[in-house]
Amino acid sequence: MKLVNVDEVSNIFYGIRSTARYIQAVFPLEGIICEVEEMVFEDGEKTASGEFYSTPKELLVELFDIITRGDLPTSVLEDVLMAVSLGDLSPVDELKDILEGKEDEVESLKMVIAEIIKTRKREDVIIVEGKDIVDLLPYGNDIKLFLLESNEIRKVSKEVNVKELRNILGMDVEDVMDIINLIRVREDV
Repeated sequence: MKLVNVDEVSNIFYGIRSTARYIQAVFPLEGIICEVEEMVFEDGEKTASGEFYSTPKELLVELFDIITRGDLPTSVLEDVLMAVSLGDLSPVDELKDILEGKEDEVESLKMVIAEIIKTRKREDVIIVEGKDIVDLLPYGNDIKLFLLESNEIRKVSKEVNVKELRNILGMDVEDVMDIINLIRVREDV
């Protein structure tokens, strides 16, 4: 169960072509709401960074229901993530002008997002892209591991000890699946 929205923009800066993908995702059953910016350059180099928040699952299930049952476009996730990140409901207020006839759904969104803002907690996350560790976000006792594949964010494991993961990353790892499999083994113990 997840909702994903992707917006892609191509740029040429100093003669270098790049594509930026802005990916917003909600994982209701994991209690995670996040936004990732992925940059892909013409030489194949990729970078990614993001903001991940945890919040009570029931709030994200309610958010999921409002968007899916209200037949709202997934692009509303851009405004939802902006509101969550800023701690301000004004981006959601602007949806009233865009979503004519959906005023009740927008009001419901505002109530849920207000609760998400009160309860949100920034998460330490590692994002895995293809066969490279792309971005290690801030230090913490536990992190969550996500896989970024073809514009989709997929959760791979629940919790991983950062110290253990750093030890793994220090080794010669041929494939990111080696890391994921090691983490899965740890979870099953």
